[in-house]
Amino acid sequence: MNEQKDKKIEYLKLVDNALIIEKCDGQRDIANATDIFSLIDPNFRNLKMDEVGYTTPDTPVNIYELVKDGMFSELFGSLTSN
Repeated sequence: MNEQKDKKIEYLKLVDNALIIEKCDGQRDIANATDIFSLIDPNFRNLKMDEVGYTTPDTPVNIYELVKDGMFSELFGSLTSN
């Protein structure tokens, strides 16, 4: 096992790896999502978060639980794109 993977195991415990974020057509935006958020900062429009986005496919995700405290550089330095 490589050193980065050992570090990841040290700080995180896999809770679920069967979650799928459903595909999106890119037509919804955060600035107008009043059905989801009760308060939306008006600055979202200044940040151009009221524009449509890209179509995305179903996306599998892993959910981890933090099981050990660490410094920012230790926690996030242990993660990889895999």
